[in-house]
Amino acid sequence: MLPLNWQRVRLGDMTTSFTKQTGFDYSASIKPTLIKEQLPHYIPFIQNKDFLGHYINYKTDYFIPNEVAIRFPQILLNEKCLLISISGAIGNVAVFNHSQNAFIGGAIAVLKFKEKKSLDFVMHFLMSANGQKSLLNSVKSSSHKNLTIADLRDLLIPLPPLNEQIAIANILSDVDRYLYSLDALILKKESVKKALSFELLSQRKRLKGFNQNWQRVRLGDVAEIKRGVRITKNELDVFGKYPVVSGGVGFLGYTNNFNRYENTITIAQYGTAGYVNFQKINFGLMIFVFVYILIKML
Repeated sequence: MLPLNWQRVRLGDMTTSFTKQTGFDYSASIKPTLIKEQLPHYIPFIQNKDFLGHYINYKTDYFIPNEVAIRFPQILLNEKCLLISISGAIGNVAVFNHSQNAFIGGAIAVLKFKEKKSLDFVMHFLMSANGQKSLLNSVKSSSHKNLTIADLRDLLIPLPPLNEQIAIANILSDVDRYLYSLDALILKKESVKKALSFELLSQRKRLKGFNQNWQRVRLGDVAEIKRGVRITKNELDVFGKYPVVSGGVGFLGYTNNFNRYENTITIAQYGTAGYVNFQKINFGLMIFVFVYILIKML
């Protein structure tokens, strides 16, 4: 049930151009001209890893001559438009704000709108949980999953009046900018911590009041070292109480039983091999992760 004055509009009906790069054009005319450095009169070749939200990476892997790009005006990024990843990283969405000209790769749909003030609202909807669900429901099941232009054109967008679209998009964009600034601050603090860790852990810098000599000890002499156990997918429970630690950076899922206690160091043996983390709660440990329990912490 939509709010009063909202309506569902086909995405294709909102655009003047809705297309993608063809395989023939890429093989015959585009691929042979791509280079890996930006020279005068070359523009960035945008792939689906190069955008998300309001972020566009212009320092791309490849660049295309402007004289070639202008032969394909529908996929030349020379105005504000919407980008949707249709293969690979399916569902990535971004607004191209046209700070400079660029050109799209083959796994991207480019949408040029009749009303450009609707662009940001549509982007935020497609990035929302409901929008992502709509996109993923349109994915074609095959050996190579993808979204088709025809299905994207038929996607229904819940659309309020234009002034409300602008107000909603402005609020959400402000939140995005705040989150981006937090990300930048976190990265800065992490770099400071890395530098400080190097100074302190290499003994280049000693804390005031501490001048005792350090010593090297075997890890096996100060820790109990064990591997995890096999945990099958059938044992995972989305509502489980305990996280499952695997060879990745995050949790694999959750389970109702744990096999390792809190205050434990884990080190991945496979996957992201060497990734170290400190588990503050009881957890399930899978077989391709070592567990180091520091004796002094027991």
